[in-house]
Amino acid sequence: MSYACSSMSILASFPGVLACAAVLGLGVIAPEFTERPEVQWAPWALGLLGFGIPHGALDHQIPYGRTQARSGIGFLVGYLGAMAAVLLLWWIMPLAALIGFLIVAAFHFGQGDLYWSRVSRNELHDEATDPCDRFGAWLAWHSALLLLVRGLVPVALPVLVFDEMFAEAANALTGRLFGDSGQWAISELHRRVGLMVVGVVVVLHLATLVLETLRHPNRTRITLSEAAGSALLVCLFSVVPPVLAMGVYFNGWHAIRHVVRLLPIAEPTRAAARSGHWLTALAQFHRATLPTTVIALAMMGLLWWFVRARTGAVADFGLAALAMISALTLPHVLVVLGMDRMQAVWGRSRAGEVQL
Repeated sequence: MSYACSSMSILASFPGVLACAAVLGLGVIAPEFTERPEVQWAPWALGLLGFGIPHGALDHQIPYGRTQARSGIGFLVGYLGAMAAVLLLWWIMPLAALIGFLIVAAFHFGQGDLYWSRVSRNELHDEATDPCDRFGAWLAWHSALLLLVRGLVPVALPVLVFDEMFAEAANALTGRLFGDSGQWAISELHRRVGLMVVGVVVVLHLATLVLETLRHPNRTRITLSEAAGSALLVCLFSVVPPVLAMGVYFNGWHAIRHVVRLLPIAEPTRAAARSGHWLTALAQFHRATLPTTVIALAMMGLLWWFVRARTGAVADFGLAALAMISALTLPHVLVVLGMDRMQAVWGRSRAGEVQL
């Protein structure tokens, strides 16, 4: 390939790690500052336009195969149909829609980090000598635990650690905006059990990384990086208020990683990215995603306008935007599953490695 995998990994991981570490430090040093509403919403106001919304705005440009791009009325109808189904669920069963969104989001977050985990190992070019690591029990355990940890931590910890804060926001979303009479509530027993489950999964994940280091010392840098990343996310979502933590994570960690993954395969950016001209590719990306980003923002505004009579509060735009983001998430996850299949993230490719 004509573009460097190592530069891709650095571009994908560095901004998110730096942003999450900075906000975590702020949460430890000045927790009262991170509780201010303007601080908590700042990453959303800045990040959604930069990467949050655009990271899924080229879904129609993702190739089915190595060269064929997604296009046509069938794709558009399917995408909009999935969005409409999610919005309908919000309208008739808001609490179920929220739970479904949390599950899908957890899978998607883990899905994104699993790709980069596979890429980092392919850079070593040593998997061909160890079929058990590639497709045996070890890889299955490692992949499953990484998927769980990187998905559960950003979604489950805010729900369990900041349970009262999350319940207030959840009830405002499902009740005030969509008229659900049911209340989000988690008993103290369920909260403790949930935290225990997350803790066990994290410990098992770290144990697999220790075993990998012992079996393959040349992967120490990779295993340490993954362990540090998981520890950073655990600390971030355990210390920093959920709105701020998720704003930094979603826009700075998840979205940027997906954009960097997307640049070498999407039609508008492929040539520049594969020749190593990342700034050019990024400029092309933002130019290409601008129309879809504007449409998505308009849809968020339209949803808020539709439910505004129930709230009368401009501040609830953030809640309406979250519901619209959930509608965009389902078809986006299905598109990324197609990317995973094309790039052999979940199984064996003809070349025996992830196809970047």
